[in-house]
Amino acid sequence: MRRLLRGRLGLLGGLLCVGVGPGLGHAEGTAADAAIVARIHKVSLRRGHTSLTERRDVSAAAQEVLLQVPDGVSPPFAVIQRELLRKQVIEPIHRQILAGFATADPGALLDAMEPMLEQALGDRKWRWFGVAVRPIDSERSRLLIVLVESGIDLVPPPAATQLSESPVPLSGTVLAPYSKPQVLLTDPHGQVMPLPIVVRGREFSGSLRCQSVGLYKIEVIGESKQGPHVLANFVWPCVATLPSLPPTTVGPPVAQVMRTIAESEAELLRLLNRDRAQSGLKPLSLDARLTKIARAHSEEMVRKRSVFHHSPTTGTPEDRVRRAKIKNSIIAENLAQAPTEEEAERSLMDSPGHRRNILDPSLTQVGIGVATLMTPQGSRQLYITQLFIAE
Repeated sequence: MRRLLRGRLGLLGGLLCVGVGPGLGHAEGTAADAAIVARIHKVSLRRGHTSLTERRDVSAAAQEVLLQVPDGVSPPFAVIQRELLRKQVIEPIHRQILAGFATADPGALLDAMEPMLEQALGDRKWRWFGVAVRPIDSERSRLLIVLVESGIDLVPPPAATQLSESPVPLSGTVLAPYSKPQVLLTDPHGQVMPLPIVVRGREFSGSLRCQSVGLYKIEVIGESKQGPHVLANFVWPCVATLPSLPPTTVGPPVAQVMRTIAESEAELLRLLNRDRAQSGLKPLSLDARLTKIARAHSEEMVRKRSVFHHSPTTGTPEDRVRRAKIKNSIIAENLAQAPTEEEAERSLMDSPGHRRNILDPSLTQVGIGVATLMTPQGSRQLYITQLFIAE
């Protein structure tokens, strides 16, 4: 049987949220904002992040998030992602630092920020950050810092205002260590397809066409030694606007369902087959052998605090399946990191490459493996592997 390894895409969802209690201070105004930015630069240089830069549209997005999310609620991933997209910040990987503090004594806040920043900057090479401060009442305020990882230089094309066959240019450059760019899109009808591009080294160029009213989801993928990575994931409106967020997204906090590993894997299978059923596809059957492989890979990602397809110890998804002597004609793998099963499935379906795997009619079996990591504030992050085959 012919082996075809495809759709090996990674997605990082979820956030690091660190709360700071009352007694820390911040003086409102430009000077105080500048002091926060300066302290972030100081810590980033100490951590070796010489290119970390404040980006005004990230700060503007952070301010919009604080306007939407009430005091006492950690901003959901979907809210931050939506506001970043509205400001044309296309990179899908971000992290937040959230602090509540008394409005007086700015020096205390700056000092307390350093250990939070040391922790947040410790495991990734962040490229952009934004800062927002908003009063809660006459005595207290909130600070939100959003960090954004980037492996690409790309400016999304402007929204199309009318249907047309005229090409709209799309071009960019993937940054080291990434190479071999490719572009996928989901059209307004939910169909996933590759976008033809011309590649010159790390640069690529192609074009979009506004042929159907709605939202086109564009994804740029680059290769590294750890496999494919999603470097950009954004929406291109065609005679349409981004829909409003559901009111429940920013409502009161909902208690996280603490499922067992087996329960979490079962819920992910239910959500996956629900989405297949909604597209008129047969459900995938759960394969215990694939689940064992997938769970071991998720456990390795937790140990290394990273999401990757190519492991230095177990190799590629194809290597892992071959060692288990599982016959197949196609292998595909989806990865996700998210706080809940629902958030993971939503994010995967919003990604053209991951969506293509979930809705592939030729696939017949899946293994789903979950491993968990507790965040500093006691919430749980899920590391998820979906391993698909067709026999």
